[in-house]
Amino acid sequence: MLRAKARELGPGEWITGYGWDEAQLAEKHNLTRQDLDVTTPDNPVVLTRAGGHSVVGNSLALKIAGIDRKTPDPKAALIEHTSDGEPNGIVRENDPFGTHVPREKFEALRASYVSALKHLFELGITSFESATTTINDEPVGQGGIADPGSGLTFQRFQAIAAETDIPRATLYISYPGPERLKAYPHHSGYGDEKVRLGPIGENLVDGGPSD
Repeated sequence: MLRAKARELGPGEWITGYGWDEAQLAEKHNLTRQDLDVTTPDNPVVLTRAGGHSVVGNSLALKIAGIDRKTPDPKAALIEHTSDGEPNGIVRENDPFGTHVPREKFEALRASYVSALKHLFELGITSFESATTTINDEPVGQGGIADPGSGLTFQRFQAIAAETDIPRATLYISYPGPERLKAYPHHSGYGDEKVRLGPIGENLVDGGPSD
């Protein structure tokens, strides 16, 4: 998949991805920058692990992010190293690469969101709670912001559900800050049987030793 994407985009373009799990690999080991360098030496690459708590970048991504053997660990996070002290590409509980990746527009990602949501039916999942959604695209002054970004929001979930069949979704809304939360006119439970608001601004506690 990485080789195909590199051919599609050409040298120098960022490649991002999500979902690697060492338990699903034949080698049964974490991906490292060395694995990615062999496959995609001419593109900066960053891949997020299935649990969402770890990322791995290749050598080009590490260089762009300014990470070397002397880089201190981010707060509450860990940069992994090989036995010789060099970073192996894995960073736990932090994504230092993300700010360097050109941001896509929601419209460019919408089809992939829809595909992922519909795929849940194939797994037998008919309802779920989305752990990371926002109210960023609400009107400014009613909880929204001027630049809502490309992520899934309550309104975007609603629009997708109105156009195609997806599993029932309860949305955890990431904390928007006290002022935006106070200005937002809706509360937990708002919505319908297909898409409704779950907790808004509550603290999530999750994760595991292999994430």
